[in-house]
Amino acid sequence: MSDTRFPLPDNVLPDFIALNARWRPRAPALVMGELRLDWGTLDARANRVAQGLIALGVRRGDAVGSLLPNAPQTLEIMLGVLRAGAVMVPLSTMLTSDTLAVMARDAEVRVMFVHGDYQQVLHPAVDTAASSWIAVGHEGPLSPGWLDFDGWAAGQPEHKPEVGLSGADRFNIIYSSGTTGVPKGIVHSHAARFNFAWARVADFRIERESVILISTPLYHNGSMLTLLPALLVGATIVVMPRFDATAALDLIEHEGVTHTFMVPSQYVDLVAHPEWHARDLSSMVMALSGGAAIRRDTKLAMLDKLGDAFMELYGATEGFSITLRGHEMRERLDSVGTPVIGVDVRLVGDDDREVAEGAVGELCGRSPFLMCGYHNQPAMTDESLWHDEAGRAYYRSGDLGRRDADGYFFISGRKKEMIISGGINIYTQDLERVLNAHPAVRDCAVIGVAHPKWGETPVAYVVATIGAAADGAQIAAWANEQLGKFQRISSVVFIDALPRNAMGKVVKAELRARHAREFS
Repeated sequence: MSDTRFPLPDNVLPDFIALNARWRPRAPALVMGELRLDWGTLDARANRVAQGLIALGVRRGDAVGSLLPNAPQTLEIMLGVLRAGAVMVPLSTMLTSDTLAVMARDAEVRVMFVHGDYQQVLHPAVDTAASSWIAVGHEGPLSPGWLDFDGWAAGQPEHKPEVGLSGADRFNIIYSSGTTGVPKGIVHSHAARFNFAWARVADFRIERESVILISTPLYHNGSMLTLLPALLVGATIVVMPRFDATAALDLIEHEGVTHTFMVPSQYVDLVAHPEWHARDLSSMVMALSGGAAIRRDTKLAMLDKLGDAFMELYGATEGFSITLRGHEMRERLDSVGTPVIGVDVRLVGDDDREVAEGAVGELCGRSPFLMCGYHNQPAMTDESLWHDEAGRAYYRSGDLGRRDADGYFFISGRKKEMIISGGINIYTQDLERVLNAHPAVRDCAVIGVAHPKWGETPVAYVVATIGAAADGAQIAAWANEQLGKFQRISSVVFIDALPRNAMGKVVKAELRARHAREFS
């Protein structure tokens, strides 16, 4: 029988953040414009938020929502929610009032933090479960039903509340769907998020002295890739209110940024910057790209500038990921790499059996940081599971890919977006990879549209390179010379900009809807 006089504690991030404040209170924690907070001050501010929530009746396990941009108060609110033992429900500022209300009701939020810029989008008159509404960054008199964040938080005690969190408690509900019909709230436990942070510390070489630049929305899971490990070790977190290439380069140079996560469109802007080659980015230990596929030419430009510090990540919010490091990238430019620490990935065919090496299958992942499931959606959770020969549960990603003899993965596209033409599967990323190499193509996306003979046919939506003499027929012919006969692009449609979500993923449903309106 084991000795239990020193039982292992539940490792939860709020406790580690408190330790950062206790032992390194003067160490820099948050930089945002003119705002500079050390760990002691950030921790005290988070405690005030937590104490205020408890005074409003929030109890361990209750959901607290937020509709916040990257504002000076956002991080202390997020930490305060967790410190109160509540469940963090960060909502996207890009969604409509109706969609936000559906998500807030689904999560059963007790309190809602809303930035002044979005109070007309989501407010007490909207049908949600929230009983308390707190205005953040609001100017002028408040409407009835609102609390002012600054005054409310300032009146709270700053000592840490003891709520007895365990690893099994819920950490967050993150909504990955923008539909109003069936909300898809991804639930992670405190244990899963702690494991996630710990794995990223090791995989990304993040330490106390690291300086983390966050240029993506704090409400999005992509930002957690670097935020959570920074909170775990007590690194310095530099937050941009919104992305700007010049400002990002300035911050990297002046703050000595060591780590960042950006989406591909942000890296495109960086390498196109007129001062890109002249800037000193030697402090960078890791520049991570993820959220969408990144162009070959952008990869090569990043490698030329940053060398091994550049990395690409493929992953799912639900909880598994694959990375390709700089020293591996030139030989396998189209790969997304190998699974990160503690992750197993299998490729599964339509018959639910693993496919052979080199064959295309659905990526299914398992890790110590998998989600608990989809909130209030047991059937959807069950549908997302695949079990191996030992009965272990894996998450079905819905993405298709293949694996080479050395264990490197290559993504082919979304299973639901696969084009079936004449009974043959066409993977859109294979076509997009070829198109992106054309000098007149700045950005592109391929969708399948109805065809009377073949069932579906590929159509390319293209954003032309500025100043290029772009001709759709010529681009299609050029690409088709390099594609298989069954893959040929039937037409090219020019578009000013592709519809993308906050993390840079192309929303192909919008392209299909547009095509149906304009060409049916």
